[in-house]
Amino acid sequence: KRQVLAGCLAGSEPDPAARSEQAGQAWGRYLVKRPAPFTSLSAKEAVSRVVRLLDELGFQPELESDEEGHKVLMKRCPFYDVATAYEQVVCQVHLGLVRGALAELGAPIAADWLKPLVEPDLCIVHLAEEANARVV
Repeated sequence: KRQVLAGCLAGSEPDPAARSEQAGQAWGRYLVKRPAPFTSLSAKEAVSRVVRLLDELGFQPELESDEEGHKVLMKRCPFYDVATAYEQVVCQVHLGLVRGALAELGAPIAADWLKPLVEPDLCIVHLAEEANARVV
């Protein structure tokens, strides 16, 4: 069933990756636990909320941090079977999901890249302070 939707999007859009990311961003904004009005979150709290969201969605995320930013290791893709056939659709939805959630949180951090299927059970999303992000 999932392959039908991914295949349709991949075959009917002139730029399926961009459209997939847009859809992911919309859902990321919708699904993340928003802060209370008139409050701002630190980058640390925003990262924590995004990791929690990914956990709720079944990605089994782990966070690694260093001087360059944060890497969210997504240890289990709930859409792995579809992602192997339609990576440009599924993986861009997941990148968009993280970007949308971070945008909704309004924190000074952005998802600048996602490396899909580094291993069969691992994708990596990189998060960096917005001044250091190099969105690709």
